[in-house]
Amino acid sequence: MKKIIKYIVIILVPLFCLSVTSCSSDDSEPEVSGLTIIYGIKILNAGADGTEIVVGTVDEDKKEISFPEVDPETNLSGVRFEVELPEGARMDEEEYNFTIAEGKSSLTRVISVINGKRKREYFATIRLDLPVFGADFSDAKMKVYDFSGQTTMYTDLAAANTRSAHMDKDYVLIVSREGGTRPHLLRVEDLKEGDASQPIMLSTNNVTGGTFAISAGRLAQGHVYICNLATPSPETPLKIYHWSSPTAEPELIVSLYSTDLTGYVAGRFGDYMSMDLDESGNGYIFLGVNASQTTYKALRLRVTGFTNVTEPTLINNDVYGGYWLSVNQVDGSPEEYLYTGHSAPIMLVNSNLQTQYTIPATTLAHTDGSDAQIITFNEERYMVMLATPGAGSIDIYDITDGDTTLEALTLFDEGNQTALRKYSLGGDIAAGTASGSIGWAKEGDETLYIMGAAPGAGFALLEFPKKVKEDDVDEEEEDEE
Repeated sequence: MKKIIKYIVIILVPLFCLSVTSCSSDDSEPEVSGLTIIYGIKILNAGADGTEIVVGTVDEDKKEISFPEVDPETNLSGVRFEVELPEGARMDEEEYNFTIAEGKSSLTRVISVINGKRKREYFATIRLDLPVFGADFSDAKMKVYDFSGQTTMYTDLAAANTRSAHMDKDYVLIVSREGGTRPHLLRVEDLKEGDASQPIMLSTNNVTGGTFAISAGRLAQGHVYICNLATPSPETPLKIYHWSSPTAEPELIVSLYSTDLTGYVAGRFGDYMSMDLDESGNGYIFLGVNASQTTYKALRLRVTGFTNVTEPTLINNDVYGGYWLSVNQVDGSPEEYLYTGHSAPIMLVNSNLQTQYTIPATTLAHTDGSDAQIITFNEERYMVMLATPGAGSIDIYDITDGDTTLEALTLFDEGNQTALRKYSLGGDIAAGTASGSIGWAKEGDETLYIMGAAPGAGFALLEFPKKVKEDDVDEEEEDEE
């Protein structure tokens, strides 16, 4: 027995030494049969004509493969890869279907490497090179010029003397009633520097009459319009004044008595005024007929050439909007308007205030939305309003989906009502004075400005740049370096 053991030992020792030597005799590891690793990968048939080559990146730790964005015209139903593999390995398919569903921009699917009985799976993602639209509402990109209760509230909006504000690309308009500072403009460029101390005071020569001679106002194509607060009667007519420039004298363009209107009105005009004019100064002015009991709910005036006001028309529409009724033209759609007020839900109407669609008040997180407007920017569509009373909040919603405004509001009502951006004014807006105002302006497709204001809350101007792709942002940062 001892010999047998001895011989066995003599035989096994050399075999053991041979195995160890073959594993470690060279620093460079030889090819091992059965490996299933992707060393490199390319798309061979990208692009509309199928001739573009796109080089991918392999993350072996995560078993993930990514590619630069590909042309949307690529034949994604038959993607062909060129793959660097170990000896004997092959892909599980010759072509892969990466068809991306409509409305989506990417697809991730499993592709596999096979070598003998071994198989390794990778998660490969193909993304479409699609343009991005709209504004960037992220915290990182939003700029805030705040003169609200969040910081130091603008004096003229600290109390109920001022119940109307508006903006265009150059100015913010602050409309104070008699007893407060007279109406004035603030330069947007000054506000962007944090400076609200240089108001341009509007002349009020010969501005008289009404419960308040100055009540509400708007900016339109660089022109200023302000109305009084009055009950149409021989003693106190509704008056609307026009300033052709910040330094111009006021021009009386409307003096409307009850005898000028078809139908008796027991209410008052001028708590709030809405207007939209095109570049030629043509459009409409809308004012609510504010009374607890009234047949007519709104007054419409036609404007041509900025100062010619005709066709005063009382409208008995479906819903009374309350004291702070607003009628704002849908951006880019002259025959569509948003009608709302604290006594009315948001409604899509035409210029005769006939209802086309109503968003139930229960759809939104709040029931009181002031001065609701629809803006189109960089091929996306947004609905903006000021939520009041309370602190006051500039609320921005995405209603891009839908080919028409009607379809967009329907989809919004049926779908997601999460705001893209909510910015609190940090105020204390009383329900009886909750005349929140929204103004907005665009610098082409580069920058969107939205201003929100209310008595008891002050105002804030928000600036949003257009949205850009992450790849473009990285390139810009590299260029700056």
